[in-house]
Amino acid sequence: MAVDTEPLLQIREKISLGQPASVLILMPHYGYYGHPVPKLVEALALREVPHPVDLTTTSANQVMLDPADLRLIRTTHLLAKSPRSWVRVLRRLREERYDFVCVSETPIAVQRVFYQAMALLANGRRVRYLRILRGRYTPEPLTWPGFLRDLLRPRTLRTLAARLGNLASRRRRSPRSLGLPSRYLIEITNVCNLSCPLCPTGQNAITHGQGMMDFEKYKQLIDECAPSMEHLDLYNFGEPLLHPKFTEMVAHAKAKGVGTVQVSTNANIDLTPDRARRLIECGLDNIVVACDGADQETYAKYRVRGRLDKLIAFVRLLSDEKRRLGRVTPQIIVRFIPMRHNEHQVEVMERLAYEWGADKFVRYNLSLFYGRDKGNFDKFHPTNEKYKTFVLVQENGVEVAKCVFVQRCAAAWETFNIAWNGKAIPCCADFDATQNFGDVFEEGARAVWNGPRIQAFRRQFIRDKNQIPLCRDCDNIA
Repeated sequence: MAVDTEPLLQIREKISLGQPASVLILMPHYGYYGHPVPKLVEALALREVPHPVDLTTTSANQVMLDPADLRLIRTTHLLAKSPRSWVRVLRRLREERYDFVCVSETPIAVQRVFYQAMALLANGRRVRYLRILRGRYTPEPLTWPGFLRDLLRPRTLRTLAARLGNLASRRRRSPRSLGLPSRYLIEITNVCNLSCPLCPTGQNAITHGQGMMDFEKYKQLIDECAPSMEHLDLYNFGEPLLHPKFTEMVAHAKAKGVGTVQVSTNANIDLTPDRARRLIECGLDNIVVACDGADQETYAKYRVRGRLDKLIAFVRLLSDEKRRLGRVTPQIIVRFIPMRHNEHQVEVMERLAYEWGADKFVRYNLSLFYGRDKGNFDKFHPTNEKYKTFVLVQENGVEVAKCVFVQRCAAAWETFNIAWNGKAIPCCADFDATQNFGDVFEEGARAVWNGPRIQAFRRQFIRDKNQIPLCRDCDNIA
């Protein structure tokens, strides 16, 4: 497809003359896994400008786009706010004239439709939709007819209906969900090769059995749920890359139209160039690498039996193969949890992550849900005020850890959580399937989603969630 290069050529000329260019990037993203801004800018430039744009250096044939020159509006939580806030943001977009407007792709239909409309309504000369097609950024002109075609696609309408139905159910405090879930967490295995001290798998605390999800049953589940599935997490309590059919599972989900497929791994896997290529070509969108130490001694204090050199080799090889194949997915996201023994390494860990070839570095709060006793608090909870998430409180005369950050929980209405053996559970915290809503392999996912057991759970959650042990002990529910 021919691409109009005029807008970016004009921007390049303006910057070369010392004039600021006004570029608006609307970047919807799911959670903290959005594509990094420099990579979006670089992708636009490399695709449309004859000379590459280098974000760090300048030369005779290159132009540096300083991030300070970009008008970036990052509205992660915009959809959760009132229509009044939407009007306020739109007014901002209409007040200034932009040389170039770009909206990056998201598989979340509600966000995609909203941000595309915002981009078209912005006061810009050119508008582009930065699609990720077969693992590569592909800028496309965004027009009102194209927007309406996307909006009226059957899949978009189905997922919008599912989202609105779930929202209406929560607002009406109904035990029956009016829509199918759009986010799924499918635990393809709860077997792991490490022994992390705050993980029930690592501490052999799971009693409902361990194993690998059957591939044929998995395909049956995806085939049934794919029409409304926008986001799929293929992990929970286990190391998903140990599953022998992992790449086939991802490929099947993407073939059925699932938007984002994401996995979290400890990366203590013997990665070969062939396996790295298969991880890239299967269609995986995000791979989160858990790394909690910048040296072996620090790393192994929590990732017991883990080897940092294996993790580094994994990240480097996967990054090199992506570069060789010319792909931007899967995004490699290094995730770091500040704890008492490693909180001094946050900055050095971020630098190292990018040196290894990661696309993104994120810091994640420590959870003591599986070890709330004072001993674990004293051993693992960070002392730096920036990273503190728990305090000690008295419960029945005993000191236990209590999270200071709480939020409203809508997991039973929004996310379908499925254990490796097909048991449907309320949320990712139910590692032992204590609240079993039914077997999706035997009864079918649709039947379980609004079956009598899950409706009884929602009814009790609405009435008094503290009567549910799983919710009463949760460190993150208001």
